[in-house]
Amino acid sequence: MSYTIEIDEDACSAHGDCADLAPEVFELDDVARVIGTGPDELVLAAAEICPTAAIRILDGDTGEQVFP
Repeated sequence: MSYTIEIDEDACSAHGDCADLAPEVFELDDVARVIGTGPDELVLAAAEICPTAAIRILDGDTGEQVFP
């Protein structure tokens, strides 16, 4: 399965946990931004540790929301 990542810029407080865990996927500016891809498990883990739940994960094939 392949995930699509969306960042809710209004919810993102730029804590940087996602970029620390998955620097190949996220970078931090004023808010987190998606810059690449990574293993599904890593992307999901980064979304789960986001303290503001600003990362939404969608199934890349169906568009169905996987997280949160």
